[in-house]
Amino acid sequence: MALRLNPYHEPFSTTLSLSPSSMDALTAPACSVTPELYHDLVHYFKYASSAYSAICLRPNGKKLVMPFANISGDIQGYVARDDDRREIIVAFRGSASIMAFIADASLVLVPFVASSIKAPPGVRVHSGFLLSWDSVQAAVRMIVSQQLKSHANYTIVTSGHSLGGVLALFCAIALKQHHPSTAVRTYSYGAPRAGNAKFATFVNDIFGKNAYRGM
Repeated sequence: MALRLNPYHEPFSTTLSLSPSSMDALTAPACSVTPELYHDLVHYFKYASSAYSAICLRPNGKKLVMPFANISGDIQGYVARDDDRREIIVAFRGSASIMAFIADASLVLVPFVASSIKAPPGVRVHSGFLLSWDSVQAAVRMIVSQQLKSHANYTIVTSGHSLGGVLALFCAIALKQHHPSTAVRTYSYGAPRAGNAKFATFVNDIFGKNAYRGM
């Protein structure tokens, strides 16, 4: 998989390759991406990969807090906790069935209006992605809020592949707005563009260099 990194909008400035062999070896490529960042990209990709399992008791070797799903829309993911890094991780599965592919294909741009997110005027996102996020947002926010109450000073990381990458981004926005004092990072892999240019600006204003989009 070719991974192109930069703040969330194009142009992307760095390209690297994450093949299965390179991910196993965890050897950083010779490019401007630091070894630390490369290892983080591989590390959080493993959470996204684990979301494809029906249930993974130890995602990326860490504690599974709780899975979540919307069966009718075939949206699936989980919340995990890394007590070594002091992180709460939210991971989303990508398009695994015809229902998720239908959501992927619902690409009409609509205002970014959701009960969990406040966006500036003119910010528009694809309707299918927004409906998918709305179907699980209440459960995700409840689980994460409970974890933050019992694990003060933990940070939040969201991760997802394909459709899951878009949901991870929407999730990160919602969690940052609801927990403004908590550091939030988001990693998406092979995700389609989620919205218009104003959406990209909105994301960059919130996260700066803490939103990574791998292609």
